[in-house]
Order: sequence, then structure tokens, then C-alpha cells
Amino acid sequence: MTRRLLILGASFCIALAALPERAHAQNAPLRLYIETIEVTREQGQPAPPPPLYQDNVLLLPVRLVLERLGAHVSWDDSTDSLSATLPDTKIALRLGEPTVTVNEEDLEMGSPPPLRSGVMYLPDGVWRRILPIETRFIEHEGTVELRYDWVPRVVTVTQLAEFPRFFQARTVLVEGEYRGWRAKGLQGPVTQGPPGRHRGDWIVADESGGIYVSGEEPDSLDSTQRPAPRVRVTAVPGLTEAGAPYLKASRVERL
Repeated sequence: MTRRLLILGASFCIALAALPERAHAQNAPLRLYIETIEVTREQGQPAPPPPLYQDNVLLLPVRLVLERLGAHVSWDDSTDSLSATLPDTKIALRLGEPTVTVNEEDLEMGSPPPLRSGVMYLPDGVWRRILPIETRFIEHEGTVELRYDWVPRVVTVTQLAEFPRFFQARTVLVEGEYRGWRAKGLQGPVTQGPPGRHRGDWIVADESGGIYVSGEEPDSLDSTQRPAPRVRVTAVPGLTEAGAPYLKASRVERL
């Protein structure tokens, strides 16, 4: 009998060890990951509002998600409305209204955005209608994963300067003139000085401004040539220690 109890006890311990290490406590807040990075409390800020799962509907906090994606977000107390701007998308929401405006087009949500503890939320299904995002709810872990479905495309230097957080770590294409080190005469936002990583950093400039490129200088191009040679840069934007955007090039093509 004692031997049997010992075997049963050992089997029970093995079963416990086989359970997921991150099993979610029933009443614990859900954890949110945006672009694989967990959303946590920022220094000097209150705890971020968590995702909610209520009545079989996944709810995500509006302002938090938009800001972490790199949007410019504002709130108007006089109208109880929120506005957000991303490079290709403008969004407007109002408490008590069952519509969301996306690029000046009104979309019916079926009901007004829910308010929980003073925080505006939107259902997962609405999020996927207004932005190209994918979400994954892993219930037993208590986690929600959100990813913006970005497709590499041509962007302007102005967009890179206005939305540095959005573009950081996303592959982009920038088309413009090869300017070597010649920043003089450029209009619009110009990165102030090279990022200081390589002596060979150079400038590509479109109609909106110029930006430094970190990587090998393209062969057979002369920055003094007129008209200036045109190139297409495939790159991942980064930020210098001073917060200025620059491009980490993976490919440079002559146009």
C-alpha cells in the first residue's frame, strides 16, 4: 500500500511539472506584447491598462496600443474624442458614438467604444478593421500578442522624421538623390550630423529632406555630378543617441 502511494505521489509530481511554466492565474491581468515586446510600466508612469477578455470578446486599450505603435495621439476633453495619426492612417473616436472615422470614412462598430475604469477600449474585431494588425490571444498563458502587418514600401524623409517610433525596426524604401556628405542646400528635415558609427555614412535626399545612411557607400557614384545620381535605399531606420533618425541600409540600387 505504501509503495502504491509513493508511486501515485511521484506520478502527481511529474504531472505538475508537465504543466505550462507560465500558467495564467485566473484573476491576474492579461499581459500585452506589441511587436514581441511586453508592454510594462514606464518609469514615472502609472501601470498600463491591460487587455480585457469579457463575454468572449477581446478588448484592447485604445490610447496605449496606438501610442506603442508609434502614433501621435491626442484627447479633446470638450468633445470626449480621441484622434490618432499614423503615416498612412488618421483615426477619430468619440465616447458614446458607435462609429470610428478612418481616413475621413465612417465605419460602424455596432456599439460605442466601451469604457473600463476610465480607459477607452475597442474590440479585437474593430481593431482589425481599422488597422492592418494581427492579434493572438493565448488564454492559458494570459497573454495577448499584437503585430502590425507592415509591408516594405517607399516612404519620405519627412515621414521618417515625424514617426520615428513607428518606423523603427521596420524595413522601408527611400528613393532620392545620392548626396555623399553634402547636406548644404537641403530643404526640410535634415539629420544633424552622421550617427557616428562609420566614417563612410552618407546622405540620401528626397523632395522632403535628407537623411544619413549607415553602410557602405555605393560604388561609381559622384555626389558632385549634376543632376545628382538617384538611388533606392532598402533599410531599417534607427535612432542616434540624440534621437535623430538614420537608415541602416541593407541594399542600395541606382535608379
